[in-house]
Amino acid sequence: MARARDGHFPRIRDMNMGFAAPLAMVAGTVISTIGAFKAADSMEDAAAFNTHVQNTQARQIERQATADVASHRRDFEKFRGALTSDLAAYGGSASSGTGLLLAQEAARQAKLDELNIITQGQNRANMTRVGAQIGEHEASIGAYQRRMGGLGTAMEGFSRAAVMAADLGAMQ
Repeated sequence: MARARDGHFPRIRDMNMGFAAPLAMVAGTVISTIGAFKAADSMEDAAAFNTHVQNTQARQIERQATADVASHRRDFEKFRGALTSDLAAYGGSASSGTGLLLAQEAARQAKLDELNIITQGQNRANMTRVGAQIGEHEASIGAYQRRMGGLGTAMEGFSRAAVMAADLGAMQ
C-alpha cells in the first residue's frame, strides 16, 4: 500500500472502500450456498443411516418370525405328545378313528398358525422396508430442494453484487 503525501499510510476512513460491499456480498453468497449444499448432504446422510437402521430392523423382524415358528413347532410337538398319551390313557389311538381326526385337525391348525406367523413377520418387515424407502425418497426430494434453494441464493447474491459493483463503478 502506498504512503500518503505526508509519509503516513492512509487511514481506513480515508480510503475508497466501495469495493468491500460487493466482495462481502459475494462471500456471504458463497457461504450461504455452501451451507445449503452441506445441509442437503447431511439430509441424505441421515436418510441413508435411517434406511440402514430400518433394514436392520426388518431383518430382525424376519429372524424373530423364524424363531416364533420354531417355538410354535416345539409347542405343537409337546401338544401332540400329550394328545397321544391322553388318547392312549382312555384306550384310543391317534392312528385311527376320532383320535386320528383330532391329530389331523391339530396338525392342520398348527400349520396354519405357522403360516400366519411367517406372513405377519414378512408383512411387518416389508412395512419397515417401505418406510425406509419413503424416508429416503423424502430426504432426496428435500436435498434437491435445498440445493436448488442454494443455487437460487447464489444467483440472487451474485446478481446483486454485480449491480452494486456497477453502481459503484458509475459513481467513480
